Amino acid sequence: GLRTYKLMRGRPMAAIYAGTGSRYTPHFDCVGGDNGRVITCIIYLNPFWRPGDGATLKLWPEARSLHPSGPCREVEPYHGRLAAFLCDSRNLHEVSPIAAAGAGGRLPEPRLALSCWYYDADAIPRVAEEQ
Repeated sequence: GLRTYKLMRGRPMAAIYAGTGSRYTPHFDCVGGDNGRVITCIIYLNPFWRPGDGATLKLWPEARSLHPSGPCREVEPYHGRLAAFLCDSRNLHEVSPIAAAGAGGRLPEPRLALSCWYYDADAIPRVAEEQ
């Protein structure tokens, strides 16, 4: 469990997905402790996002490879929503593509999120040495 870790918050990173088709393919934020990440936190800053705009977070908690498998959980990037999940070799995830213009020619707004990771503080020296 998480009680075995001495958690340390990392620096936040902004991610902007703009333009039809912009996406992030399936990935794990950490594999086998390779970068020390333990928890991923994402806060969405999208006051004008609407269903159908795309850019949803898709998670496959049961997937153990880069091929999505098992049930998929979708998180719509509503303004102010916080998503948090364990990330060391679990919770394969992606950002689905930004949609094309909808009815009336409305283009979806860019999707903005701030991500922050919590690290295993005891792993940081090892990770730094390996890089």
